[in-house]
Amino acid sequence: MTDKPDSPFDADRTKAAQSHPADCGPEYLSDELFHDVADTAKIPAEERIPDYRVYKYQLEVKVWQSITVPVGAEILSAQKQGGQLFLWAKVDRRAGPEQVSIVIHGTGHPMQPNLRFIDTVQMRDGALVLHIFEEMTR
Repeated sequence: MTDKPDSPFDADRTKAAQSHPADCGPEYLSDELFHDVADTAKIPAEERIPDYRVYKYQLEVKVWQSITVPVGAEILSAQKQGGQLFLWAKVDRRAGPEQVSIVIHGTGHPMQPNLRFIDTVQMRDGALVLHIFEEMTR
């Protein structure tokens, strides 16, 4: 009888356990990630560990707009939900705010070179195709 994982996630866990110390719980990744354990021990844990979340931001269907997100937000995708246009980003809730410029173009429209593609979204049953970009100013 062989030990067969119940799911692909179990297989990944088994592989990780074979390549890391046997007791690789949260303490395995604790202070050894910090350069000076003595200094970081003086900082409360809630101040040195980022609080990452995925946040959703409603967009307007227009060429240019600015949204306020936490500094360093990683824009993940844009989609239509309930007939509205939204953008999702991985954010650190403890970071201060910054403005991010979002640019929306239709297919074949001229555009500037400093844009990072986020997603393509179809609205109005596919009659309106929007290409969502982040203006790279940061």
